Amino acid sequence: MCLPSQVVPIFFVYEAVVHWISAQTYLSCLAVLR
Repeated sequence: MCLPSQVVPIFFVYEAVVHWISAQTYLSCLAVLR
């Protein structure tokens, strides 16, 4: 799979945002369950 150099940073930013949102959701769920 070959990606253009303009798409690669966008892809990494998208992945980072998705992981950050999922981590925030996980932490808020833990806080609610306590």
